[in-house]
Amino acid sequence: MGLKESSLAGISPKTFGDEERNAMSRFVDAAMRQIGIPGTAIAVVQNGQTVYAEGFGVCRADGEERVTADTRFMIGSATKASDHYDDGQAGGSEAFHLVDSGDRSVAGFRSSGRRRHSPSGDAAHGVRLHGHAQTDLDLIFRFRYVRPEDRIAEMRQMSPTTGFGETFQYSNYLVAAGGYAAAHSYAQDLSLQDAYDRAMRELVFEPLGMSRTSILCMDSPSDAAPHGRDLDGIAVPIDPVLENFADAVAPAGSVWSSVLDMAQYLKCEMRDGSNDGGEQIISPEICWRAVVPPSKSTGK
Repeated sequence: MGLKESSLAGISPKTFGDEERNAMSRFVDAAMRQIGIPGTAIAVVQNGQTVYAEGFGVCRADGEERVTADTRFMIGSATKASDHYDDGQAGGSEAFHLVDSGDRSVAGFRSSGRRRHSPSGDAAHGVRLHGHAQTDLDLIFRFRYVRPEDRIAEMRQMSPTTGFGETFQYSNYLVAAGGYAAAHSYAQDLSLQDAYDRAMRELVFEPLGMSRTSILCMDSPSDAAPHGRDLDGIAVPIDPVLENFADAVAPAGSVWSSVLDMAQYLKCEMRDGSNDGGEQIISPEICWRAVVPPSKSTGK
């Protein structure tokens, strides 16, 4: 209450120098103690360069392994943004069509939606990344031995709750379907999991120099452990197996990365889709479509 938004109009950014580095480190250290976070890592990119990258605390609340700028964290739904690079190269710049011109479903995708939900008369056609309500309990409570193909098959029992383009709804299932469809078009002879791993590695991670980034957890003691709060509000490590619920919907949130690697991704965004070597990884139009969504009225 009473907070007034500050305007940055006409203000030039300060150079991130020693004073700013020291202030950032003090702030993060104090915030971690106040909130009770075992470990974190932060990177700052300015003028196309990584000017700050530091780790704080420990990888596990009950351990001694220190967090560094190379420590890998599960980045969760930040995975969805990097999918856009995969989609843009493997699937093209237009809205995803999860069925091909021969009416064969890509990766077995179909929706049980009513026909009125699709301009083409079939809810499997022209699906954009919205229109299905969130159904994450199915992911969290049943994931052992579940494959991506099984998750896609589950969508046959899900019905869209609105017409196309009427509203936004957060759906991990639908993001996963889009990511797997793009990957499947890139590596059609592989399983969905292997196709997604290959597409992200060859189209995103390797071109951007993200050498510490992978789709699934490597289960290394140097990786940051997942934590939860106990009844006293204290952060305690939890079994990493519980995070495996994301494996069968990998495009929605299974990537592990470090802040140094994520800085490489950020620099590509700031360069309109090119990497450190000047190679155009993705077109500027697709790059910025991930940041500035098309206008609903104009489509531009």
